[in-house]
Amino acid sequence: LAGDFDGVRAALDLPSTDDAGRSALLAAAGGGFESFEPRLGAFLDLPPEQTRAILELAATAPEQWADAPAPGVWTQPIDAGPRHREAGAFLLSVAPGAEIPRHCHRGAEWGFVLGGQLADDGGDFKSAGDIVHNSPGSVHRVWNPGTCPAIAVNVVYDGYDWQP
Repeated sequence: LAGDFDGVRAALDLPSTDDAGRSALLAAAGGGFESFEPRLGAFLDLPPEQTRAILELAATAPEQWADAPAPGVWTQPIDAGPRHREAGAFLLSVAPGAEIPRHCHRGAEWGFVLGGQLADDGGDFKSAGDIVHNSPGSVHRVWNPGTCPAIAVNVVYDGYDWQP
């Protein structure tokens, strides 16, 4: 549903693909993050019970999570399944207007946006239900251009180098 939001929006005659419209449609489709459980489980290579626990954690206040690498940005390490044993996985929350500073990816990064919007200076724009991919060596900064928190699950190989 979220992957084809524009088609659903047109069919339901919703006025735009803004945060409020997307959030209302996702809520009508099953509420919160629960509608993403099967896709997130496949993405992380996890069984349903572990996936549900991650989605429950994603719904908590991010200020309770483990790390705040930048103002308005919080992360919480999570476990991914065997397919990602060489990677680090974490929940990411970015407050409206907050920014993740410029960084270079040492290895590949894959992300699954659960809510809100994320943009980068390479022109990429992602919303709930979208998959993010950054290749090794890619450099960018990321921010939340929306009016609600952006929540994502990221799987990162080999980490980042922060750029000036």
